[in-house]
Amino acid sequence: MSTSKRVLTFDIGIRNLAWCLLERTEQVWSILGWENFDLLAGTTSEDATRKPICVRCGKSGTHLAGEIVICRKHAPPNFPILSDLSGNFYKTIPTLKILKTIPKISAKGRREEIISDLRTKFAIPISKKSVKQNSNLVVLHTALQNFVNFRLPLFRSANTILLENQPAFKNPTMKSLQILLFATLRERLPGTHVGFVHASKKTAGAKGGDKGYSERKRASEIRADEWFTKENIREREKWKNFLAEQHKKSDLCDALCMCLDFVVRTE
Repeated sequence: MSTSKRVLTFDIGIRNLAWCLLERTEQVWSILGWENFDLLAGTTSEDATRKPICVRCGKSGTHLAGEIVICRKHAPPNFPILSDLSGNFYKTIPTLKILKTIPKISAKGRREEIISDLRTKFAIPISKKSVKQNSNLVVLHTALQNFVNFRLPLFRSANTILLENQPAFKNPTMKSLQILLFATLRERLPGTHVGFVHASKKTAGAKGGDKGYSERKRASEIRADEWFTKENIREREKWKNFLAEQHKKSDLCDALCMCLDFVVRTE
């Protein structure tokens, strides 16, 4: 191989849009970008599902004391947990009417301004993230455009871009998402080849169909583990640790395996 190959692949999903940018030279493999992204939350899938942890005990966090996550047992003296007149902790931030009755808190201004003052004096309950599944194509298209725009300088460095091909009738929403991503990449990166790859390519030998879904997912993780063990990879430990820390590894491994398959096929 006389020149380097740099391939960018996508494993299609709304809450788990996984991508990998991999470079192969004669001497070494390099992962230049690897991520699992939640389009609806606008952040990585890992961050979108991460639960708050108390900084004192490591157990589930329930409140924010300033910028610090705490549980009910470990509120600092200068940030008592917000409670009602009976001493019961509020599970959510109370109504504006109740907020205006809390001692030491400004009763003037809008709800947002009062809550801002509240945060400086009390430990307030952490609001639960609730991002509902949304298949509205306008919403998804806008999210995809923002996702691509933010990573455009990195994506522009790819020689080839491949998207996992989705079945048209089995999951029409995923097929639509695939086409929207394809069109967005073609528009933003004119001149770069953008194509499709069948899902079976990354896990050859695993069973097809719905019955083989779990086996195929596991096969991509095994293949990724073997690759990290056998090949010469720049920043090997960094990326091994990154993968080990992810709760959902299979989609990331699928994207990596699509890269590996492309390089092997074109050598």
